[in-house]
Formats: sequence, structure tokens, C-alpha cells
Amino acid sequence: MAVQLGTAAGLTGEDLETLHIAAHLHDIGKIGIPDAILSKTGKLTESEMKIVQTHPVLGSTILRSSPTLVNVARLVLHHHERWDGGGYPSGLAGTAIPLGSRIVAICDAIDAMLTDRPYRKGMCWEQCAEEVLRGCNRQFEARLARLVIENPLRRVFWEYYQTIALFTEPIICFSNFGKKLPHLPPD
Repeated sequence: MAVQLGTAAGLTGEDLETLHIAAHLHDIGKIGIPDAILSKTGKLTESEMKIVQTHPVLGSTILRSSPTLVNVARLVLHHHERWDGGGYPSGLAGTAIPLGSRIVAICDAIDAMLTDRPYRKGMCWEQCAEEVLRGCNRQFEARLARLVIENPLRRVFWEYYQTIALFTEPIICFSNFGKKLPHLPPD
């Protein structure tokens, strides 16, 4: 997903390759987070959340140990920043967040929304798309959110969702049953 979104956002060459690697390694820092926290089914405590929020720094530190991954490490470090500045670890906002990190963030959020987690079931595509749109200019850059939702890129995300759905229980969106939403792929 990240490579397709990166291409649509104008990345090419080495920048696109760096994004590709960062997308695969963005959560490598979770290796330093206790399994009891990562697999917890209930709400995380404030102290547990602070521990989870260290994973971008841990991941960046791991990746920086290889000189060839320094640019990847920078994207990994900032993949939980928010467009409005409310993210972590640095509280960066807007274009101060590297474009690759913004792309990883939206793709990671989509993956998190569509897949089952220990603490909740995955959403259907319609709910996920609505959440992405709600996150415009707060969590996500609006331009990237629009690229995810609009044709032809939405087909890539829809196909990703369909692949996930093959391996999970069927998800039905009763709230949107019978509604034709503009962000759904054409029939």
C-alpha cells in the first residue's frame, strides 16, 4: 500500500525505495516492548501507553546502527506523528513530518483499522474510509487521505481489505447497508 500511495504522492527512485523499506520495518521497535503489553486485550494504562510510544525511537535506533538505513530510520522515527502536531515522539506537525512518515502513518492506520486486534474486531472498508476522511488535517494530511479514497488508488486499498477479509470472519457494515458512498470502489 505504501509504495502505491508514495507513487501517487510523487515519490520516485531512492525516496520510493526508502519508503518501501520503512513501511516494512516501521514497527521493528516493538521488539523492545513486552509481549504482555502488545497482546493485552484491555485498555492500556497510561504507563503502558508510554512504553508503547517508545517503539518509534527504539526502531529508529536499531535501524541507525546500519549506515545504509539512516534515511529509513528517520521515516520510522516519525511514523506516529500527526498532521496537527499531536503525535509522538517529537510532536512534529504538517510538512515538518517527512512525507514518507506521513505515508507510513496513514497506511499503518488503515491496516490497524481493517485487521482484528487483541482488543477489537477489524472494521469494514466503508467505516475505515470514513475514519480516514474524519482524520483529515488532524491525524492525516488531507491530500494523502484523498489519494487513498479517490480512484484509482482506492482500488489498491479495497483489494488489500478484500485479502484481509479472506483470512478473517466476514465483517458487515449495517450502518452503511444500502447506502452508496462516494468513496467505495465501482461495482
